[in-house]
Amino acid sequence: MKRKVSVIIPAYNAEKFLAFAVNSVLSQTMENFELIIVDDGSVDNTREIALKFSENDMRVKCYSIENRGRAGARNFGCRQADGEWLAFLDADDCWADNKLERQLESVQDEVGLIYTERTWVDENGDILENQPEKYELPQGYIYEKLIDGNYICTSSVILKRDLFLTVGGFDESPNYKNCQDYDLWIRISPLAKFVSLRETLCFYRLHDDNAHKNFYSRYIGLRSCMDRLREVGQNYNLINDGFLNRIDLREAKICESFSKVLFKSKRYDIVVDALGYAKSKMKISFKKQIIYVFSLLMKSVCKNEQ
Repeated sequence: MKRKVSVIIPAYNAEKFLAFAVNSVLSQTMENFELIIVDDGSVDNTREIALKFSENDMRVKCYSIENRGRAGARNFGCRQADGEWLAFLDADDCWADNKLERQLESVQDEVGLIYTERTWVDENGDILENQPEKYELPQGYIYEKLIDGNYICTSSVILKRDLFLTVGGFDESPNYKNCQDYDLWIRISPLAKFVSLRETLCFYRLHDDNAHKNFYSRYIGLRSCMDRLREVGQNYNLINDGFLNRIDLREAKICESFSKVLFKSKRYDIVVDALGYAKSKMKISFKKQIIYVFSLLMKSVCKNEQ
């Protein structure tokens, strides 16, 4: 019996791009799938677009819920799914026609998650000249590799539904809003092997409303993921002093890298905390030291004015 894939699209005010995403699923060469579109409390025509697809193709199911964010919408959709594998696709992204087929060809014992290379496209779907830096796509039990960063594009992933349910799905708490995928990969990483396909089977659309442009939320999410790395490492006896030092250093670099944009946003209290942590773990640049001292002064001034 062919493996069935449940494709989950969380959609919030996604009328502009949703049809492109859905059509890329319906065009898959692997036909044993269901498509679950979760309208996450949209106030535009997202629901109407999704319903039209469900009326014309029995593989498409449409649900409407009160707004819970992407993590909540994905969790809801996954609990309606009956496929052995789950696939995630954001409503503004799309796939190559053979994506699911190629991934299912890579299923092996102990494999729980399969992801692919992705290519950036613009609002019109045209491939951008400037692409993300190419780097190693780790495979196997990749907990240690995840200390260095999130290599995995959510819209490129398929993973076993049982595994997803075992770890409790996406964390819906505010701290993980912008890094909910990274957090999930960390929690899954000790339990199953990851497989990567060095093929562009996923197209990630860059536009003005991309969630990654919320710098403060991204900063909080990345620091929360460092805490998750420590927690998971301890729970599964993966942690040692070397790993802890690497996590601490990575968190320090995150704090330093976000300090400038947080400073420009006049988040002086956050800058003090961020650079204070960075200073405790590594040497920071003279410019960042100036930013730290100025932020300390401004934090004190703001406190006295309250």
